[in-house]
Amino acid sequence: MKLQKYNNSFDFVRFLAASAVLVSHHFPLSGKSEPVVPGFNNTLGGVAVSIFFVMSGFLIYQSLTRSNDINDFIAARLLRIVPNLIFAVILSSVVMLLWFDNYINIKYHIYYIFNNTFSFIQQPMNDIPGVLENRPNTSVNGSLWTLQFEFFMYILLFCVFLLRKELSILSIIVLITIFLKFKFSGSQENLRILTFQLNIYYLGLLGVFFFSGALIAAFWDILKIKFIFMTISSLIFTSVLLVTGNGETIIFYISFSVILICFCNTKLFSKFSKGGDASYGIYIYAFPIQQLCIIVVPNFWVSMIVAFIITVAMGYATWHTFEARFLKFRKPFSQFILLMLRKPKVEVRST
Repeated sequence: MKLQKYNNSFDFVRFLAASAVLVSHHFPLSGKSEPVVPGFNNTLGGVAVSIFFVMSGFLIYQSLTRSNDINDFIAARLLRIVPNLIFAVILSSVVMLLWFDNYINIKYHIYYIFNNTFSFIQQPMNDIPGVLENRPNTSVNGSLWTLQFEFFMYILLFCVFLLRKELSILSIIVLITIFLKFKFSGSQENLRILTFQLNIYYLGLLGVFFFSGALIAAFWDILKIKFIFMTISSLIFTSVLLVTGNGETIIFYISFSVILICFCNTKLFSKFSKGGDASYGIYIYAFPIQQLCIIVVPNFWVSMIVAFIITVAMGYATWHTFEARFLKFRKPFSQFILLMLRKPKVEVRST
């Protein structure tokens, strides 16, 4: 199933999830307890990030079914993530430098830029000496930590997709099982793979949701035929599991993911996409904007509203300035990657 422009509600749900992360983070940034979603055993922001990973797993799997070109796949992912990320880390570093008159620590601002430019493949640098000191949270941008998890999932799913369809689906199920074990282990150690430094607990949690989305995509042609039945039955399963306190089971994760994907594939909020997809911009700009808004505006709710307005404006501005424009260079960039690698294209199985 090819997702057509303005024919689904993915952009609307992404916008809501990014906004939920902003709202959730505003509490700890102001020295308050972060709100927890009943039944999920997770914060509002944590649930929102999980929603992102379900959608990402679903959409990346579908993207792989439409393209058999590894270079095109890499080009699309990098163009979606990197240009806006570079601008975000440069802008936040420079603004914090000027705001806190922190020239004595300028080398750390430069290091922050170089380190976090590659935060999609490594652990980000959170603090800059002389910036946000004595605040409830001293991180310049505490949201960047999830980027390396997501990019790692992209690579892992691509490797799985190189297998025959039957084996790739089996591999996804095996990975979900492994990630569940990671999550329930409660380990806070880092698993180091190449440049990635992945906390085992969050690798498990986010991996379960990402590959649940991918698993749904693998069977979507069958599931969409019984769209209403799947939606209602998943709602019932999810509700019963939440009420009975069994929200941390594989059945819950998959049924919750089915509800989400079914909703995203409706046309209820399809017109929302006409303005563009501001979700990534909202996600990577919210944290530093909130930090400064809280300093300037003492009132908790007013500072949240001001931060939301500024962040949404930045999200849409950078979508139209960076993301949408850079994505137009997908094909040329794909050819550039092929040229740099100096090797034939790797063909992925056709479906």
